[in-house]
Amino acid sequence: MKAVIHECESKGIRAYGYQSDAGFVIRQGSMAVADNRVQNSLRERSKRISYRARLITEKILVPDTIGYRFAQDVVFNSPSEAASIIWGSNLNGRKVFGIAESESEFPSKDDGAFTRYFEIDDLRAIEGYRQDSVLAKTERDRQLVEQRKLKDNFTCQACGLKLVVNEKYVVECHHLVPVSLGVRETTMEDLVSLCPTCHRVAHMRQPPYLVHEIKEIIRFNQ
Repeated sequence: MKAVIHECESKGIRAYGYQSDAGFVIRQGSMAVADNRVQNSLRERSKRISYRARLITEKILVPDTIGYRFAQDVVFNSPSEAASIIWGSNLNGRKVFGIAESESEFPSKDDGAFTRYFEIDDLRAIEGYRQDSVLAKTERDRQLVEQRKLKDNFTCQACGLKLVVNEKYVVECHHLVPVSLGVRETTMEDLVSLCPTCHRVAHMRQPPYLVHEIKEIIRFNQ
């Protein structure tokens, strides 16, 4: 079923979003204000201004005629977080985003493409998950993985799940530095214990979600 699309337009900046299980999603092609239009009230919110800077650095927000354009769908913790980063000021996203009357000027997506990015079986998630799964290729790496799990008390560091099935702990190690960035010597601090579900969620974005971001996604959906 197609999600309800929300839109907001102000000062020439238009953005479209929708609510998903992962959070509030801003759609590819939406706009954001230029840096010189970011207000001091947002600059004082260090997490949000840092997140905006990260999106720009990672070329998820790319320069456009009057500001920036989203090069891909991005999931935010809330409509307010999305609105604040888009318009450069602290806003109540639930008030500024209204239900869109028409998407005629917006790049269309069929239902499959519309939901694919946030599916747990997204190819991007599967590939990152697979790379982590083959991490323990040497005896040293296997020891590091077991040491990390032991240090984390065989508990998912995102959701807190500690699951035992048939007297075995169900927990995995996630590589904080993506394996795809190149081979380097792994240390225990490069690893974190995650349950299989949170591990998949981590790889639903490139670069992977950080543990605190997964916690925020969980908190938002509780």
